[in-house]
Amino acid sequence: MFAERIAKAVTGLRIDDWNNSILEQFITSLQQFKNTVEDFDSTADQRQDVKGKQYKIVTVNENGEEEIKSFDRVEYSRRAELLYRDITGAISDMGQSISEQEKRQVLFEILESLC
Repeated sequence: MFAERIAKAVTGLRIDDWNNSILEQFITSLQQFKNTVEDFDSTADQRQDVKGKQYKIVTVNENGEEEIKSFDRVEYSRRAELLYRDITGAISDMGQSISEQEKRQVLFEILESLC
């Protein structure tokens, strides 16, 4: 039965082996799962609202904590278009002489210094 499988997955015990404290633990865990799903849905809705309007970059600092940096998308000026072409051209010119990972790392380190 579906409910029994969920109960065992959440508590690690069959329902037959539960006591009152396990029941309370199960209810608390279900509430936490529900809150997590609702928070995720809310965040997903917020991401949809800003899609195409904002950039968000998530990095992990030396303490292992996530840092979120965001900024608005703007239209390119002519000089920005030139910069874009120069950067993409430089990356393309590197070809296989450096790995894709190194290329990404260089770009992200530049972004971090600008944010």
